[in-house]
Amino acid sequence: MIAFSVQVSIDSPDKKRFASIRPNADLDQIVENLRLLQKIRKGIPTKRRPFLSINIVLMKSTLKDLPAMVMFTMNIGADHLEICRLVIHTKDMEPESLAECKSEYNGAILETKLLAESMNLSIAIPPLFVIASEVEKEKEVLCNSHSENMSPAIRQCPFLWNWASNFI
Repeated sequence: MIAFSVQVSIDSPDKKRFASIRPNADLDQIVENLRLLQKIRKGIPTKRRPFLSINIVLMKSTLKDLPAMVMFTMNIGADHLEICRLVIHTKDMEPESLAECKSEYNGAILETKLLAESMNLSIAIPPLFVIASEVEKEKEVLCNSHSENMSPAIRQCPFLWNWASNFI
């Protein structure tokens, strides 16, 4: 029986960072196994060949690894790169939260997406963070565009009314 897809989670292509995230795993062994898998995959007709996806759970310490992760995925011959954001479950995980570096995260994600697309690598990215100043600008645009033709005494912001209607 041939697997439909194979997903391998490699949270960093950097050996030291990988070892700090997955202390009992051996990146060299994983790479060797992936190369063996590639040899096997090449012997399978394209239509029946299992889809190979490399996954990374992105955290503050691995943000700078994204371009190298694209290169790693390409070099290993994988079909796809899947990027997920770390979900903070415990207090000791908080230093790795991406919530404190939203602009840097957004820039890194967009650059990585462009790099992957330029190399014809399929990629799935998590949503970008909405930065507070962007939200305020969006609210202001919505309010101004809706109220231009109304007298100042009866102007309402549609954003607030749309939001409030969910709770009424």
